Amino acid sequence: MSTKTIKTAEALAALNVLTQVGFAKRPALERLMAAELGRPVTDQQFETVMSQLGRRIIRVRGAGGGIRLF
Repeated sequence: MSTKTIKTAEALAALNVLTQVGFAKRPALERLMAAELGRPVTDQQFETVMSQLGRRIIRVRGAGGGIRLF
């Protein structure tokens, strides 16, 4: 299994946040990422980050869903 290198500050921020909190819903994760980066995170940046993290995360949709590290 190969691992991808995290190449953006947004991806590193998301990984740091998820390491600290363990589980977050998308709006909360976006706010925490923006706080760590010191600037807003766009929807496109967020989706790019989720693609970059790929196999490192689990995304659960629907009621009670959220994002957590795998």
